[in-house]
Amino acid sequence: HYMILMHNYIYITAAILGLFGNYFLEKNIRATFLKQALTRLEHQYIERKQRKLHESLKSDALTMLANHRYFHEQLEMEWRRALRHQYPLTLLMVDIDALSQFNKIHGQQKGDLLLQQLAAIFKHMGRRPGDIVSRYGGDEFAMLFVGTDRQGAISLVSAMRKSLAQHLLMNEDNNNVTLSFGACAMVPKRTQTYDILLKKADKALYEAKTNGGDGFVVFS
Repeated sequence: HYMILMHNYIYITAAILGLFGNYFLEKNIRATFLKQALTRLEHQYIERKQRKLHESLKSDALTMLANHRYFHEQLEMEWRRALRHQYPLTLLMVDIDALSQFNKIHGQQKGDLLLQQLAAIFKHMGRRPGDIVSRYGGDEFAMLFVGTDRQGAISLVSAMRKSLAQHLLMNEDNNNVTLSFGACAMVPKRTQTYDILLKKADKALYEAKTNGGDGFVVFS
């Protein structure tokens, strides 16, 4: 009888110790799992923050288009690619005529809204891989079109001006707003750098503005 009691006691004790052992083992496993899950979440949070920071460094805060710096980086990359494969690039620069006067009449907030509206229209112009649209300056936009020659640039701007005119007429504040366009279309040469594209497009824009604005000049 005593032996049976001892046997039962040992069995019950072993079972209790086993339960406690399993409990602590499961507790440690859960703690480790939770710790690993928290670590993963922290890493994901840091990665999201870094991605957002990286995106913010590439885009203009007001229009959400590419900013001046990122546009230059992409332009240089696309210039090298076009140089290798010998296809044309078109750089289009657009300036809002007399934006400062518009802001004086309607206020800065209306001026910012105008910039955002134009940015939304321009954003849909770049459809090919490598095309990029940017806010190049306070009242200036720059657009790169890959594989687009001089004739293509003229057709593109013609369609763009019609679309913009219709949009601007929809808001009475924008009735007197005009835009100047300057473009350069060329196939890159090994003796040149992408700066030549920028200089020619900028010169074309300057000529369009000095002619009274609301015009388009294209160089090649």
